Amino acid sequence: MRRVIGTALAVLSLGVLAAPALAGQKCHSQASNVSLCDGCAVTIRWTVVRIQRGPDDNHFCVYEWRNLGGLLPSSVIQAPHLGTAKFKDYRVEYRGEKLGHDSMVVMQSWRTRTNTVRSATVTYDINVVNAL
Repeated sequence: MRRVIGTALAVLSLGVLAAPALAGQKCHSQASNVSLCDGCAVTIRWTVVRIQRGPDDNHFCVYEWRNLGGLLPSSVIQAPHLGTAKFKDYRVEYRGEKLGHDSMVVMQSWRTRTNTVRSATVTYDINVVNAL
């Protein structure tokens, strides 16, 4: 139900993100899969690797929804504290401006094939780490 834009990450057994997988990339992230249902609450665990090669080089990582039907604009219930988030159509963009644990909560709504509006509460549990 989701696609993370970017190259796959190499993950060591201790959960540290390996540097060779990050060469030449602007942003890396990996996130858990979730399924939404009307009225449910889900948590997406999202690791964002902060790659900053210069003072103005901190890019957004993207989480992209699929198979929901007509996605409606997200309603932000709790904004992130350590970064910035943008919501565009089927994409959630997050830029980690500080290292550490961050989260955001949104009400995600969509239209079914029968034009019924469904919604779910989505918590993005974000861990922002530096590239090695």
